[in-house]
Amino acid sequence: MVLALPPEILRMIFADVDDRKTLCNILITSQQFSHLVEQFLYARIVLTGMSLPKTITRLASLNAILESSNGRRARYVRNLCFGPPQGEEDRSLINKILTQTVNLKDLTLHIFPHMFPQSFSQVPQFALTSLHVTFHSLDPSLHHFLESQTSLETLYLGLAVRYAKDLPAFSPTSFPNLKTLSIVSLQLHAFLPTLVRVTHLRVGGNYRDSGEIALCMGTVRVLSCPDTHTVTSMNLLLPNLEWLELLNPTSTTTLIAWCPHILKLRGVRLPRFHTPSSHQDMRCLFDTIRTLEFVELREGPDFTLKRWYRDAAAPAPIRWLCKPRREWLGDWVKDVVGVE
Repeated sequence: MVLALPPEILRMIFADVDDRKTLCNILITSQQFSHLVEQFLYARIVLTGMSLPKTITRLASLNAILESSNGRRARYVRNLCFGPPQGEEDRSLINKILTQTVNLKDLTLHIFPHMFPQSFSQVPQFALTSLHVTFHSLDPSLHHFLESQTSLETLYLGLAVRYAKDLPAFSPTSFPNLKTLSIVSLQLHAFLPTLVRVTHLRVGGNYRDSGEIALCMGTVRVLSCPDTHTVTSMNLLLPNLEWLELLNPTSTTTLIAWCPHILKLRGVRLPRFHTPSSHQDMRCLFDTIRTLEFVELREGPDFTLKRWYRDAAAPAPIRWLCKPRREWLGDWVKDVVGVE
């Protein structure tokens, strides 16, 4: 006699399946499985990296599937990732899909001129916690939409450089729950009145301090930026910085010469470091930055990820437990394990 597992146990099992092909196979196994697995199959949808004809076909298929269930499947969608629209047809389909996915939490979207989604211009229907948006021209509707997203915890904002400096400032009450912000440096001025809870900040390009606001980013503990010049220009804004990721190739000699006045810096990450480091260089660096616990870099012929810890005679190979390029968002101590 075969005992059927209760729905609660089945949901727990299906929730751990992250392969769409496997979920599709489960979907056609039985009517019970089909009903239970739908919410996981449609929870995350990624439509990127395709030619225009294939993109339109996939978008049209998704839109038809969502419409055919009287809104049931659309309510399951939590994460949507769209590639850059290439024509009016795919832009229209994207807007139709967004109109249906009222429970959306995570959205990646590219907005081109004349493509601002109609659903964004209406009374906000989303309560997004994560938004990755790239836009190529300023639109008052987008600014209003961003301010309306009070549930946002993560915001990746990309804007053509020629428009970045003209981005209107957000009101001090905007983004009350924002923890992670990724922007180009010219956009930072628009967010300064709102950055009262942000803990993780990624900045592209050098920030130019106007002197109008200082010490307003005391909650920021993690900074990811191109180089030491960016950190220097933002020094007064980051009094409590603990973890620093430098994205451009940076040597220990540069770090030593930089000699930051950051009293609480605990770790430096150099993901594109390719110059062999010596024990003497590291000793000098640790003597320069008294609070520093480790420097993470890539060394050796295979560019193995390693950490030089304070008082260590050699670097130790390590591995992050998170996905690549998301290391700066993790716990710099607990999310790293040693490699034998």
